[in-house]
Parts: sequence; C-alpha cells; structure tokens
Amino acid sequence: TITDFTIGEDIVKLTDLSNIITSFGDLKKHHATDVGSNVEIDAGGGDIIVLRNIDLRDLSAASFDFS
Repeated sequence: TITDFTIGEDIVKLTDLSNIITSFGDLKKHHATDVGSNVEIDAGGGDIIVLRNIDLRDLSAASFDFS
C-alpha cells in the first residue's frame, strides 16, 4: 500500500512486473481498478498494489516506469 503517492511527482516502478504488466494501456485495461477512494493494481500471483486516495482517471503513463 502506497499512502503518500503524489501525481506528477512520484513514479511507481513496475520493472519487475514487465512480463505481467506491459504498458500503461495494459495496466488500465487489465490490472487497475478504482476501489472506493483507492486504485488497486493486480500485480499477479495474488499481489495487489494499492494507491491510497488516488483516482484511476487521474493517473497517466508518466506515473509509472515499466522499463
């Protein structure tokens, strides 16, 4: 759970998940959902990344590092 993520300042590094989440489009379409006031990202294998108090529509590719 990430409690202090700031859009435009912070980046979620998903480099270890590049075989599961391949791009921002893939993330939004297949892995990320709004749950209450949070975004939950299904990282596979039962692992979930939670961005607290973030709305999925406010995120962009600049918020993530896939390389």
